[in-house]
Amino acid sequence: MSGNGALAWVMALAAVLGGMSGCVSNQTRGIENRALDLVNRERVSAGLEPLVMDDAVRGVARAHSADMAARHFASHDNPDGVNPFQRLDAAGIPYAWAGENIAWNDFRTPAEAALTAWMGSAEHSGNILRAQFTRTGMGVAADGAGGYYFTQVFIGGDQPGR
Repeated sequence: MSGNGALAWVMALAAVLGGMSGCVSNQTRGIENRALDLVNRERVSAGLEPLVMDDAVRGVARAHSADMAARHFASHDNPDGVNPFQRLDAAGIPYAWAGENIAWNDFRTPAEAALTAWMGSAEHSGNILRAQFTRTGMGVAADGAGGYYFTQVFIGGDQPGR
């Protein structure tokens, strides 16, 4: 991770965490909660335990969604080259397993559209249905033009590493 990219990302995370209750609208929070409910329905239907929302992981997910919305990109690696694992490490979150799903859409039911896209992809549905993942963070950011960026970070275990 480049020094400037890491510093910028950590500062963005700190801003999101510092104002977490005020920086997310009720509408966006509702979309986050709806998306998590839909993901957990898929897990329960597959015989898995539902994911538990982790506020620290949610902060990482929200910061990445906000970054994607602010800089108009959709990628696991931000324009500075910072990847999901580096974001978790920078936030000091321990994990043995980690993964990330992202999405963007401007549909009338954005949570449902994100889940449909994720479940239609082997890699994304694999994250949703991976038994090793036990905690999650769902972050959604509005793009200001009617669309939403989604980031769902998954973790399992308490040991750093992949």
